[in-house]
Amino acid sequence: DAWGIRWEKGGAFNQIVASPLAGAEPGTWGAFRFPEAMRDELVGLLAPAAADAASSAAFLAADVSPCVFEMYNRLRGMEEAILDLALRPTEASALMGRCADFALDLASASMARYPLDMLWTGDDVASQSSMLMSPAAWRELVKPHLARVVGAGKLSGLVTA
Repeated sequence: DAWGIRWEKGGAFNQIVASPLAGAEPGTWGAFRFPEAMRDELVGLLAPAAADAASSAAFLAADVSPCVFEMYNRLRGMEEAILDLALRPTEASALMGRCADFALDLASASMARYPLDMLWTGDDVASQSSMLMSPAAWRELVKPHLARVVGAGKLSGLVTA
């Protein structure tokens, strides 16, 4: 895909089979480029829904997920993402910040272009039985970045989830 993630159909879901930063040393992560050039195309995907919402009582929402850890996980791969939290938290937080920056850019562009009612963001940080990290690690490494995205929606007066 545009991020360099390779997917394969596995059962009912698409599964990641190759992550662009898998095996990469932290010093090289800064060279990774998010698909900023696709911003207008990605934001434009909301145009048909916006047109329908304008002619009806529909509720219009922009979805900027995955956002922080889930995007990080896609870029690094699950095993390395979990290890990074324990072994390289400073570097992990910096890359998660870049993930949030990209989501925030999409959110801001969507809010500027469309009369949104809601901003949706998501960050899958749990398995079926527990979190993938401790609550303390989530509060320290993920929450501040996610809060920036959620804050942008709230500041704009949108329902934010």
